[in-house]
Amino acid sequence: MPTVLVRFTIALAPVIINRHIVAQSAYYCCCGQLPTLNWFIAFAPIAAALATIFYTIVSILMWREIKRQTKQLGVSIEANKGIAAQQAAVAQDAANTALLSAQAVINSDRPWITFYFEFDRGYVFRGKNAGKTPAEVVSIAVGVECVSQLNQIGIEPRYEKETALIIRLVVHEADFVVMSAKDFRKHLQRRSAEKKMSIFCLRVIYKNPLSRVSPETIIPDYESRICYCFNPTDDAGCLPRVWGNENYNRYT
Repeated sequence: MPTVLVRFTIALAPVIINRHIVAQSAYYCCCGQLPTLNWFIAFAPIAAALATIFYTIVSILMWREIKRQTKQLGVSIEANKGIAAQQAAVAQDAANTALLSAQAVINSDRPWITFYFEFDRGYVFRGKNAGKTPAEVVSIAVGVECVSQLNQIGIEPRYEKETALIIRLVVHEADFVVMSAKDFRKHLQRRSAEKKMSIFCLRVIYKNPLSRVSPETIIPDYESRICYCFNPTDDAGCLPRVWGNENYNRYT
C-alpha cells in the first residue's frame, strides 16, 4: 500500500504542473498579453507535489518503524511469557520436590499398625504399632461371617459397629486388643453344623498425631485391614490363617 501511494504521487505531480503551465499560457494568449512567467505561481504546484512526496515518504518510513517496533514488542512479550512460564515451572518443581521430601520423612517415621493373634482361653486378635511415631487410633471395626464355603464371601468385607479405644494413643511397639477371646468364643457359638468356617475381618483407622500440629500439615488418615479364616476341620491345627484379596488385607 505505501509503495502504490508513492508511485501514484510521483506520476500525478508532472500532470498537475503541465496542466497549470498550459492554462497560464492560454490565458495570456487570449488576453493579448505576452506570456510573462510568474515564478511563484508557476512553481507552487511543483512545491506542493514535492512536499506531498516528502510527507508520503516520511509517513511510509514512520509506518515501517512503528510496524518494526510493534513486532519487536510482540516478540519481547512472548519471550517474557516464556521466561515467566519457565520460572513458574521451576518453582512448581521445587515445591513438588520439597513436598516429596517432606512426605518421605513423614513416611519413614509414620506409625504402622499391624496385626497378630495369640491364644488365651480363645484366640485374641491384637493390633501393634510397628512404626516409629505414636499412632492415634480413630476407630476399630470387626466383622464376622460363618460360611460353609469361602466363595460365599463378598468382594468387600462387611464390618459391624465401630468402636474406639479408651486410650487412643499407641506408642512404638505397644499393642492393643482388636478382638478379645470372649468375643471370639461368642462368635464361634453362632456357627451351625453346615456353616463351620468363621471369617474374622479386622480394620483399624488411625492417624499421625503430627496432623494436629498445623492445619497446613496434610497427613491423611491411615487404615490397616486383615482377614482371618478359622476352620476347625483344617489340617493346620485349627489355627486362624490369613485369607482374602487386597480388599480384606491391606495397609495404607
